[in-house]
Amino acid sequence: MLLMLLACTKTDPSATVPRYRYSHVGTFNQAGTHLYISGGSGSGGKRLDAWRIGLGVDGQSTGEWEELNAPIRDIFRSTLVREPGTDIAWVFGGSEGDASTESASLARWNLADDSWTSLGETGPGGRYKADAVWDGSRMLMLGGRFDDDEDTLTLDDLWAFDTDTETWTELSPTGGPGAITRSSMALGTDGLVYLSGGIDADDNRYDWVWTLDPSTLEWNELEVSGQTPGNRASHSSHWYNGTLWVWAGSGEDNALWALDPQAKTWRSFEGEAPLGRDAHVTSSPDGRHLFIMGGDPADDEAAPNFVNDIWEVDLDTQIWTKRVDWAE
Repeated sequence: MLLMLLACTKTDPSATVPRYRYSHVGTFNQAGTHLYISGGSGSGGKRLDAWRIGLGVDGQSTGEWEELNAPIRDIFRSTLVREPGTDIAWVFGGSEGDASTESASLARWNLADDSWTSLGETGPGGRYKADAVWDGSRMLMLGGRFDDDEDTLTLDDLWAFDTDTETWTELSPTGGPGAITRSSMALGTDGLVYLSGGIDADDNRYDWVWTLDPSTLEWNELEVSGQTPGNRASHSSHWYNGTLWVWAGSGEDNALWALDPQAKTWRSFEGEAPLGRDAHVTSSPDGRHLFIMGGDPADDEAAPNFVNDIWEVDLDTQIWTKRVDWAE
């Protein structure tokens, strides 16, 4: 009964838009008609809420925000993967409560019927700022951080979650970036998982790119040449048209970057774009159009500490369009 009551709670009945936030989660639904977001934090604390908004691609009309049923726990610094072909999003870990205790909880968010279900703590240990990706048949979850009584530990484990059996398995890959947090992973059409950026156990940021073969569990670092995007974390990464696209997560840099994995070279695209930021939501309804929402801008003088705007970039033209402006 308690879970049912929590699932039907809405945090601010007077709100008409989601308040500014960072370290939230989000995804488009299967049909690609609505962007869903939940959680995060901002001035005043964590956001125990969920919202959706109708968005068409190519700058088409934008609908109104609609507040949904609140999640059954704090969704902050968590990781989300929507299972392709479904309206089910899986949300793992994060920081919960006033003490921001590391969570090991897995939740199933059904976008179609606006419901949350807790699956408990049956797999990886508690952590925040981990990364996750769909590898073609399952969810992979990598790294993250855990605060013990004396120190902050960065993790290097890799786990797989089978959505059919709803079971976790710890994997034993070869090679790899080691202990890592705030990296970003994307699945390529070549079947490889591409990992970019991140922060290691000594708080060093990286501009590297690693690939993971999900069938052999072998990691390999790409030896790219020429100019690179630079060190970054909590950024966007997305695969489209044989290219790995990366945006933000490094100071005030707001250029869009594209990696050709065959030539092993980067290109950058300058122009009007959102404020550089990290800890934002990234999702695409169709592969070609990439949307970002909210986050923590690097330029505190040009924006409030956190934002709730929405931008769209057409990856064929590299042109950005502001879809929803920042608002209180």
